Amino acid sequence: INFINAKLETVTQRVADIKDKDKPVVMVCGTGGIYTCASSEMFQDEMIETAGGINAGQDLPGSQWAKINAEDIISWDPDYIILSNSCTEADLEEILNDPALSTVSAVKNGQVYIFPSTLGWWDFPLPQSMLGIIWTATIIHPDIFSDIDMLSLANEIYLFMYGYSYSE
Repeated sequence: INFINAKLETVTQRVADIKDKDKPVVMVCGTGGIYTCASSEMFQDEMIETAGGINAGQDLPGSQWAKINAEDIISWDPDYIILSNSCTEADLEEILNDPALSTVSAVKNGQVYIFPSTLGWWDFPLPQSMLGIIWTATIIHPDIFSDIDMLSLANEIYLFMYGYSYSE
């Protein structure tokens, strides 16, 4: 617990002074792709907030992935869209080239990402989810997290928690 809290403290200290009006809107999508979104009662909501963002789906009820549509995404106009690691590069390209989403800031600015880990989910409430929080912070606040080397950090965390490095 102390190890995890120390890693998360790095994030909370660096984002502590960001005013709400300056926080980016972040949409985290589930295994159902772009038309599923984390609701306010999901771990991903806390993950986004801890990383210094505002959950696009913060007003959605329920503790499961909410089904949404293009109009929802357009009205929220997220600055960043983060897809589950079950999504592929083809899914990402489809989103970036979807005319229905072309006015969305994240799409216009190429700020659509896939969680990078294929070794355990970083966006579910598991011990390694601290990596998802830190990775999200590096994506949405690259200026204040430019010193973070995610592979080195993942190796350190996996070695501590599981006895082998992420690279192994």
